Amino acid sequence: MRTTLASAVAVLLASMVVVGAPGTAGAASPETSGVSIPGFRLARMDQAQLDLTMDRVAATGVKWLRTDVVWGDIEASPGEYRWSYMDRVVAGARARGLHVLGIATVLPSWARPPGMSWNYGPRTDFERSRFAAFVELAAARYAGTIDTWEVWNEPNLTQFWSPSPSPSDYSQLLKAAHPAIHRGNPHAKVLTGGTGWAVGGADIETVNWYTSLYALGARSAFDGVSVHPYSDPENLNSGEMVRALSVRHLMDSKGDAGKQLWATENGATTSGGDSTSEPVQAAYLSRSHDVWDGIANAGPLFWHTLRDAGGGDREGYFGLLRQDGSAKPSYWALQQRMVSGGSAGSPATAVEVSSLSAQAGSGTTVVSFTLRTAAPMHVDRLQVAIRDAGGNNKDILTATSITLNGSQAFASTRSLAPGTYSYRIAHLRGGTWTDLDPTQYVVVPGTGG
Repeated sequence: MRTTLASAVAVLLASMVVVGAPGTAGAASPETSGVSIPGFRLARMDQAQLDLTMDRVAATGVKWLRTDVVWGDIEASPGEYRWSYMDRVVAGARARGLHVLGIATVLPSWARPPGMSWNYGPRTDFERSRFAAFVELAAARYAGTIDTWEVWNEPNLTQFWSPSPSPSDYSQLLKAAHPAIHRGNPHAKVLTGGTGWAVGGADIETVNWYTSLYALGARSAFDGVSVHPYSDPENLNSGEMVRALSVRHLMDSKGDAGKQLWATENGATTSGGDSTSEPVQAAYLSRSHDVWDGIANAGPLFWHTLRDAGGGDREGYFGLLRQDGSAKPSYWALQQRMVSGGSAGSPATAVEVSSLSAQAGSGTTVVSFTLRTAAPMHVDRLQVAIRDAGGNNKDILTATSITLNGSQAFASTRSLAPGTYSYRIAHLRGGTWTDLDPTQYVVVPGTGG
């Protein structure tokens, strides 16, 4: 009897619910998971912000970072290269043991027709040859950290390939970029640009897009295929996750069973139109991994994105972290999965400072904070690390030999001379001190002696 692909997803989900023991349901590992961060956000960060961002990615336990390598920014004038921001990103990733999936994208204004915007899709031999020359340089420069390249982002959508998507033009871009990247880095893997959810107009539906690429002879111009399997957070038997299964079957039927299918972007927004709650976002993350790990020869699954950008649009709230840097449940869900290699139910050894404040009274200052852990964790010492303007230590010991479990509130008090102080929370565990929120510094007004 013929089974539809939608039914196949439903069967897969149901089987995981039935047979998956807590903590063992999925096969996700750090090497098969990543976080996707738009390149323009990383480019705008100073070094301290970039270091914090890289730390927060690494702290999830994933081993992949996906970001844009923007030709239009690096070679804004012909022959003049400004690699500095990308060099910082690559160095930061390398220092933390992260692989980078680089998205080669965006023509400089001088390489596209007059009046065309940043999302113009290459259509001429000149545009494609110059793009190929750039990606060859980039592949050589970043070999060893960026060993996987994605050619464009969502080229099946008008939003990213204007004036309108073209399988023919895109296949020719792949055919130019694939050998160029391999000339720069013979060990590199070249992926197709991850396809997005077609919403009408000139957008091309994912399966139709890949059917066209195969028909155009593009098979030899990619080493793997990528999709963006966004779906209804409360119904994974929907949207691009179902189409991803169709793409897998298409690849197999075309002789590409040996090539991986990557999920280079997925996520759920927690504010704005078609948004969901933070707990549902966390559950969606875990269930998506369950489904993705059940697909044959699946590559890594990337989460868009690390941190909310805010604003009035739903696009600003896909983060694993809120705009203030505090963790949503999805952040802990991802970390827990990386620690356990499975679904929720396995322990994670991480602590979040979910609130932190200070109040000056008559001669004393009270620091109040709440800690949250995903599982019980014993610490030898817990304290408030306070420094005055001269960097002198004014620490307050809060507790010794304590087990942190769930959400717990603390308050620490000491007398401080008038002045300005910075403070943060730290704990000692196994002979190692850890600053729980090293960048959240707050000025403490001193009162009394």
